[in-house]
Amino acid sequence: LHRVHAHIGNGRQFERQLSRFGVARFVTEVVAPLNAAVGDAWLRGQLEIHEEHVYTETVQVVLRQAIAAVPEPPAAETTNGNGTPKAPTPEAFTVGAEITTNQRSDTISVALDNVSLENVVKMFAKISGANIIATTTNLQGNVTVNLTDVEWRPALESILAIHEMALIERAPGSEVYSIVPRPADTPEPLVVEVMR
Repeated sequence: LHRVHAHIGNGRQFERQLSRFGVARFVTEVVAPLNAAVGDAWLRGQLEIHEEHVYTETVQVVLRQAIAAVPEPPAAETTNGNGTPKAPTPEAFTVGAEITTNQRSDTISVALDNVSLENVVKMFAKISGANIIATTTNLQGNVTVNLTDVEWRPALESILAIHEMALIERAPGSEVYSIVPRPADTPEPLVVEVMR
């Protein structure tokens, strides 16, 4: 009972014990036994209700301060160290999909076995970090492909071309893309390289 009365309203004593023991030991070696002692003393009539309330409030204040002082855990690394997003794990997508990233060359390897085009587009959006807009009515069919060390955009464009679709970036550099039906008479895009 003396130990309980010594702690009632004595936040400084709690703070000293907290700093000496650390949060885990403080809770298990100080707070838990005191909670039991306070409960017993209150049941036996040796502790007034206001004393129990002051004790409880004092413990709550000290524990809230301790919890607030605990540093946030580091965020999960979302990039490959070179600014490109990490590829999510294959199970985040669908059965039949395997994706790996090559951190040194900003390329990906993709193995898809009968995966819906809708899920393929979702995978590429997550891998690239790009915003891709499409209607599900445009994303019909399944994809089976095995690509090694390719950039995400040409890979997705090739997959979409097989399904008579095109990937269009409406505002260059915006990273906002639309998937639209490709007119039948549209020729393959011409790639021009300037050599200096």
